[in-house]
Amino acid sequence: MEVQDKPCPSISSRLLILLIRQTPVLGLATAGSVLGFHLMELIAASGSAYILILFLVFFLALNFLIREPGWNLVLLLGFSITSGLVLNWTGVVAGRWGTWILFLGLITAALSRVLKQGDARQTNSVFLVPIAGFYLFGWLVIIIWNLSGWIQKIWILSGLILITVITADLLQSGLTMRKKESPIPLGIEIWVVLLNLFWLSSLLNLG
Repeated sequence: MEVQDKPCPSISSRLLILLIRQTPVLGLATAGSVLGFHLMELIAASGSAYILILFLVFFLALNFLIREPGWNLVLLLGFSITSGLVLNWTGVVAGRWGTWILFLGLITAALSRVLKQGDARQTNSVFLVPIAGFYLFGWLVIIIWNLSGWIQKIWILSGLILITVITADLLQSGLTMRKKESPIPLGIEIWVVLLNLFWLSSLLNLG
């Protein structure tokens, strides 16, 4: 009797399963950000510096403890709440339809890239990390020297492209995730890049 190999699930099925597994993590982080966004109205302007400090502390701690069970979820909740505060503080208008259309369109582009390439990852993650670091350094230069106009718009557009590629790369890495592997670390990484994607989408002031 010949043993037939089990058919390999399609890329679309594996991607759907991946997204379903990430739903609790992404849902928790989103709820925290929404809460933080509305809590900002209760905080005095003088407390903005402390918010940024908390934001950086949670971000750094999350990077070090992203694979520690329990701690990663606690830190994610803290980081998501402070990120919501920062989004409000930076002037993000959450209800602007143009922001959501661009944001969802870029997510669709990332998903389409994954469906097209499947497991054949053409982007080397080793190169994405220093590129992302250089991009963040560029924002520091823009803020310190108060650069605006076309320079800032070019940097925003560059960031939208970069983070869309990073989002697709993270989703592709999740396609090879084993069932016993915790989805939380990858879910945190995906949420952080989506947070940045939403923030950059809001900076273009579309509609």
